[in-house]
Amino acid sequence: METVPAYEILSQYYDAYWAQFSIEYAEFVSKLLEQSGIQQARILDLGCGTGILAELLGSKGHEVHGVDRSPSMIEVAAENCRELDCVSFSVADMQHFMAPENFTLALCTFDALNYLLDMGQVQSMFRCVSHSLEKHGMFVFDFNTRQKYLDHHGEEIQRKVGGVKFLQRTRFDQQSRVAVTEFQFPNGKEFHYQKAYSVKEVQTALRDADLGVIDVFSDLDGTLYNPGRSHRVFVVAARPLGKTKDDRS
Repeated sequence: METVPAYEILSQYYDAYWAQFSIEYAEFVSKLLEQSGIQQARILDLGCGTGILAELLGSKGHEVHGVDRSPSMIEVAAENCRELDCVSFSVADMQHFMAPENFTLALCTFDALNYLLDMGQVQSMFRCVSHSLEKHGMFVFDFNTRQKYLDHHGEEIQRKVGGVKFLQRTRFDQQSRVAVTEFQFPNGKEFHYQKAYSVKEVQTALRDADLGVIDVFSDLDGTLYNPGRSHRVFVVAARPLGKTKDDRS
């Protein structure tokens, strides 16, 4: 079976299983902007995938620019947002992107950060984000924890979309902290590599990029982060450095 780049095939089936998360994220972002007194924002969506989040935010009147390194995902995103003039996309690596303008808010959602496989890559992305934000601009992102990969190690899921069946299999190496998720489709297979990071590592990288942590929680309802149980971490940060949360392990 031929191995193809990540998301080359999965992009065709992605929204069937994972669109709901973007809907929840759009609600969270809308509330955050409302609480900040911002009616119309310029939003940078890193790792934008199929553009569902960009579409939802664009339909609310925000200007959105989505960035993804997968041409297949950007192709789907452009089609999803074809009727929204306020939404644009580009194929780029989020470690080295050049933002077209200063943004009110940057997003990096659905564990896109975990696809960066060392802290140097994470720091590079954070610096790009910091340079792309206007003064007092915010940065909202999430990432999977080591605990999630441990709990899903060895998991196999059979999925079916429109009559097409495919297998999702996950493995996690505790020493390297790298998880490998394999998708087997009838016409090829993909391997997705992700690295587990601690909250403390991420907070340090944010400070180095002149970004301060405003809040840390484990779901979009604001549940407190639990180091031993949380599968995902959500972070709200901003520039320049301001009042921040205490370091967490």
